[in-house]
Amino acid sequence: MVILRDDLKIISTSMEERIVVRNRGGGSIIKHPPLFSSDGKYVYIICGWCVSAYSVQTGECAFQFVPECKEELVSMATYGDQLVTVTASGNVALWRGGARVPRKLMKLILEDNVLVVKLFTVASEHRPGDFDFVVAVKSNNMKDLQLWLYTKKLGKALSNLFVCAEDRPHSASVCDHFVAVVKHDRLTAVAFDKSIKKYSTLAGQGRWWTVIACAPEAKGLAAGDNTGRIVYWPQPFHSQARAVFHWHTLPVTAITFSASGSYMYSGGGEGVMVRWNVEVSNVRNFLPRLPAPILHLTISADNQHVAIATQDNGVQLADSQNRVSSVIQKMSWGLSPVEGTALFPAGLVWDSLSRSIILNGRPGHLQFFNAEDNKLLYNLDITGQNYLSQERHKDIINAEVTQVAVSHDGKWLVTVETRDDHEAFFETLLKFWQYKFNARQFSLNTCIQQPHKGQVNTVRFQPPGALSDQYLLV
Repeated sequence: MVILRDDLKIISTSMEERIVVRNRGGGSIIKHPPLFSSDGKYVYIICGWCVSAYSVQTGECAFQFVPECKEELVSMATYGDQLVTVTASGNVALWRGGARVPRKLMKLILEDNVLVVKLFTVASEHRPGDFDFVVAVKSNNMKDLQLWLYTKKLGKALSNLFVCAEDRPHSASVCDHFVAVVKHDRLTAVAFDKSIKKYSTLAGQGRWWTVIACAPEAKGLAAGDNTGRIVYWPQPFHSQARAVFHWHTLPVTAITFSASGSYMYSGGGEGVMVRWNVEVSNVRNFLPRLPAPILHLTISADNQHVAIATQDNGVQLADSQNRVSSVIQKMSWGLSPVEGTALFPAGLVWDSLSRSIILNGRPGHLQFFNAEDNKLLYNLDITGQNYLSQERHKDIINAEVTQVAVSHDGKWLVTVETRDDHEAFFETLLKFWQYKFNARQFSLNTCIQQPHKGQVNTVRFQPPGALSDQYLLV
């Protein structure tokens, strides 16, 4: 505790009152790609050191896999009807659906110079060789990732594939017969059959690879680049033939294939998922107006659902008709196109009526987050504007909520939204929202344009006096 005088000079300090900080909620559910269970009923999501299993039909959490050691998970994979989780130090656990205790534990034997495990994939039963896992590790003398083949019986590395990938998401992909990696402008594919010569190619002048994905059964390979182009090789080891798919204007960030390899799904900064027909490049379907740029794409084994991880810390579940069927959302994150801009400019405000914390969420929205239950109650669209995605060489500024105030009884909400791109007219809107008990959320009551000549720095309700039903805003 620190005691201050009126002039803010420190009088004395005391550590008798120890402050204990507890994690009440939040956390990222998009750091790692989601994964469907083998039967397609659940989608697994890593959050810290545990894995949550969400129902595909409802989007609700059905159960969790919680290891005893509180070490952050770095990767997961399915092994038959089991889930395999891996930590950075190489601890591997096999879980069966709904079990609270892992069925089996093992430890990967890492080389002395290895720092952390970054990627873990279970090899297919159709693999050529006696290895069980493909593991990407980061050494203390290299910035890139090295790929090794491991055996389950001994947890020991069998061989090094002698190929390096960048240390970022989707820079390596593994399928039944080969592994492919990207490192800046070079793409390399290495077959597990050592008699097949590896394939390597460059992205071209002014281009670099941003994502790579292998078709699981079709032996194909696709890579996206910074210009929004996707290049597909049907047989990378036997033919130089390739097809180019180009719809995205921003860098491609995620690619996945259907089980048979007939369809390809892609996403990027536009917030639109594109489904391509691999045989006919001009046949495509779109899932537009996703809440944020796409980070990961995962498809279920039966091709019935696609999990779309978006940058706002949410996972959208889309069905085979390209329609969002359910949403998995923890604490929502804002998007800041300009480096250094605050993600939560409105700060934290307590709502006594819903017993939740009000803070910025998606661009132009406020989220009501219940910290006691670690649950997002709802998002309130303040600006009523579609999110404008970024351009390749220019930052696009969207209107954002900068000030929030709630009355003492929670019946009135006041917001200030601004937009300033330093080019056009400075925009400010002061809005009054009234709580509707039937709808259980706020509804817009009054909107005032340009309440002041310049920026609004703060808004506050007057504390309740003798007349508690009167409200005064300053």
